[in-house]
Amino acid sequence: MPETNFAGLISGWFQRNRRELPWRLKDAGRARREPYAVWVAEVMLQQTRAEVVGPYFERFLQRFPDVAALAAAPESEVLRCWAGLGYYRRARMLHAAAQEVVARLGGLLPVTMDAWRELPGIGEYTAAAIAAQAHGEARAAVDGNVKRVAARVLGLEMRADETALHGAARTWAQELMDRAEDPGVMVEALMELGATVCTPRAPRCTECPVAEDCAVRARGNPEALPLPKARTQWVDLRLRGFLARRGEAWLLRERMEGWNPGLWEPPAELARPDERPEESWQRLGLGAARALRPLGEVRHVITRHRIRVEVFSVEDWEGGPQPVISEAVGLTGLARKMLRLQTVVHGAE
Repeated sequence: MPETNFAGLISGWFQRNRRELPWRLKDAGRARREPYAVWVAEVMLQQTRAEVVGPYFERFLQRFPDVAALAAAPESEVLRCWAGLGYYRRARMLHAAAQEVVARLGGLLPVTMDAWRELPGIGEYTAAAIAAQAHGEARAAVDGNVKRVAARVLGLEMRADETALHGAARTWAQELMDRAEDPGVMVEALMELGATVCTPRAPRCTECPVAEDCAVRARGNPEALPLPKARTQWVDLRLRGFLARRGEAWLLRERMEGWNPGLWEPPAELARPDERPEESWQRLGLGAARALRPLGEVRHVITRHRIRVEVFSVEDWEGGPQPVISEAVGLTGLARKMLRLQTVVHGAE
């Protein structure tokens, strides 16, 4: 690492430019944050932008203000409060870890990175981030933002998903943590720098506190690093879905496997090119309908699946299973898109 005081420059920049987010202390001079809130925030922030997480974080803490409240809640209620954030395994693991904290640790949260890692669903990054912010432990937390900053500053010709880049970024970040006056501030500063300045596209190098010592900036092409990830192998699915309702309740089914098990969505299945929609509906065995009305198509991407659903409104639905109030269950992202299509079409009439 150059002799430049990277730790001081990055920390100072963060204190002056940090975003006001609901999980951050209003008093920037305080060094520690409440561990439970840090934990919930870090789990929600995995693969989700901060501006999206904010409202969910505040509602979640209102419903589950501490680890005991979260542990006591049924999983279905946790998933319902999580609905919309995606990657629902995070919610299940958060809930399972809360139950373990209550059962095994008497409701007392861990205080070290190693102890946090013993809980379900908490990996190296999350444990380090919590330990640094809530307990002041100088442990590097490396996410995609930190890897991108490290690749550019150090000039590392590595792919974004390469294990070697993760290791190099962790070594670099740990040096900064060891030099930092406040490890919690440094953890947030590195992530903030990648999220707001050293962005994947059009990085704002003129605002970067360490631009003078950035290897890739000196080359004149900061977007060149890190190198692109290996190409994703997509699975394309064409589905036929049906929206049926009685009053304010919808025909919804709980997913038992595949994406988002435990969440609910309207019935849908693989579309057969030689089959009319009426035949698909009859084969599902979900009741009788006077007619099926085409509403349009929705698209959804999840876990390497690119999904296209041809959606039909079921007119005068009779028989079949009991309908469900959508607000009472956790909906998949695909379900919300399908229900929104019904609202948009009806609102345009």
